[in-house]
Amino acid sequence: MIPLADERGGTAVVSVAYVRTGSTRDARALNRLDRRDGTGDIRALGSSVLAARGVSSTGEHYESTAKGTLFVRAEAAPVSGNLPPAVLDGMAEVAVLLPRP
Repeated sequence: MIPLADERGGTAVVSVAYVRTGSTRDARALNRLDRRDGTGDIRALGSSVLAARGVSSTGEHYESTAKGTLFVRAEAAPVSGNLPPAVLDGMAEVAVLLPRP
């Protein structure tokens, strides 16, 4: 989980999941599956703690990509303030570009 804030004090958290697959083909297939509505979700570590505080991931503000055999998915969730949807989307779009820790 990565906490972020804007200049007006709005806050969000972004979760990033990295999944190493057996092949490039598998990573691309997982990415295609992830982009289809209703196919499930990857739950971020710590999501239950956030849910207890009223913060939930809705699946609306996410991005995913396949990089070789690595599948990466990022999702932004608002915590406080009034962050525009485009800002939350942008957070996820940037987060999938972060190097794997």
